[in-house]
Amino acid sequence: MFLRKSEKTNKFWEDESPELSLTTNRLSNFFGAMGYLLIWLSSCLIISLAGRILNRYFVYLFFGIFIFVSLFSFIAQIQRRKKITIIQQLQEQAKFSVGAEIIGSATHVAGHPLLERNQQVVLAIHGNLLSFYSFEKEIPIDQISVSDIETVQTIVYDDDRIPHADQIDPAAQALQIKFNTRGSSWTCLFNRMRKIKPVDWYQVINEAKYQAKIQ
Repeated sequence: MFLRKSEKTNKFWEDESPELSLTTNRLSNFFGAMGYLLIWLSSCLIISLAGRILNRYFVYLFFGIFIFVSLFSFIAQIQRRKKITIIQQLQEQAKFSVGAEIIGSATHVAGHPLLERNQQVVLAIHGNLLSFYSFEKEIPIDQISVSDIETVQTIVYDDDRIPHADQIDPAAQALQIKFNTRGSSWTCLFNRMRKIKPVDWYQVINEAKYQAKIQ
């Protein structure tokens, strides 16, 4: 399912913010709804008891504030869920439109001559190509044959922020790719990888390299 015409945007890609991602967990949403119910029941009980002790106008004021805050919170949660749905549809549409097998975003730290320093980009694997896109267009900034990738490494930073590329770690924070094109060798670094983790990109790129060799 993709974006309806009325919901189309000019963007090729958008990331979910960490705040939005918290609402995608159905189990937490269930307990959140139960929490709302318990708060309502508890508040009604407290208001009922308070009405016998305090001035009734003060109770009405408190009850009105409570209803307003609850309604505002409920509407905000609906809006967050709608935003998540739109973003997920946009991501699926991006994957479909470029024929990608794997797609995700990252920040290009440095190294690729056609990408800017600290530029947000979208990485995609389709067939034997690794493609780089901006968030705005589905036209690739560059495409690299996986056969031209010399090395791919996961980068782990220690407590002193010293990078280590000599190990494969599921908790790796970055991905380093060295590739050869037009007779020159380039090494580029990506971090803040969203949707697909660095270690998963490491696996997928190696699988694509292997498939390209045996074909």
